[in-house]
Amino acid sequence: MQNRELQDKLFEIFIYVREICEKHGLRYFAIGGTCIGAVRHHGFIPWDDDLDIAMPDRDYEEFLRIAPKELPEHLAVMDFGENICARIHNVNTTLVEVWNPDKYNSGVFIDIMPFYGVPERRRQQIWLGYKVRFLLKLYQKQKSRLCDNRRIAGKLLWLIMKPFHCLAGQDFYPNLWTCMVSKRDFDSSRYTGFTWSYHLEKRIFERAWFDSYEEFPFESTTIRCPAGWDAYLTKHFGDYRTIPPQSEQVSKHIYFLDLNVSYKKYQKKGRKGEGQHGNRLYGRGL
Repeated sequence: MQNRELQDKLFEIFIYVREICEKHGLRYFAIGGTCIGAVRHHGFIPWDDDLDIAMPDRDYEEFLRIAPKELPEHLAVMDFGENICARIHNVNTTLVEVWNPDKYNSGVFIDIMPFYGVPERRRQQIWLGYKVRFLLKLYQKQKSRLCDNRRIAGKLLWLIMKPFHCLAGQDFYPNLWTCMVSKRDFDSSRYTGFTWSYHLEKRIFERAWFDSYEEFPFESTTIRCPAGWDAYLTKHFGDYRTIPPQSEQVSKHIYFLDLNVSYKKYQKKGRKGEGQHGNRLYGRGL
């Protein structure tokens, strides 16, 4: 299956999200490969398989309050209350990620990330990054199964923590994360960053780069990129203007994709691997 068909589905979701943001005056910015695509290609990176936007914390929280009421029936906020970031997905499709090849629990989605403030001092940034990484690892451990842990030490840790995780509930670690990162709001901080990232220390940016936006052509419409898009992309990716070699122009997220059948049907039938209309896609990175 060509990436173009997947990108059309992603683009459709984005249009609905953008309409909600513009209707309610919510700020958003294209980030990651989506921002590169807007700047370098005026659309998706041809081989890209996702779409990422970020919102300042207050706008993000308002969006999550409004979106379930205004999205069409075939789009939904996925696992609301459990994810560190939000996902808007098409419930009539199926998408399985490479790092969760047994999880048939999502349709094609776009990611929406919150921007919080981060400390100014480098030591505090490193310490915050350590705590975020630690919580995310514990959260992954909580969501994993015993068989997902390949090493004996991992299996023992899973067994030791299982009773606590059962009592704590699925929201325990996300709630801890939210309390920790929300101490500094976006608008009153000098720096912001990817507080959902394992590599937070490397994903810290000047908040001034995101104080306003510049609109770039994106497919048949436009998308908002941070006003400091060049500084942001250079900090994040380095030389983002150079097209990578063809060997690296591959999809990176998708293990299995079916644009015609809902993931709910796969769940009911317990089907794995290729479906009647599905295709396996493997990737290594941008």
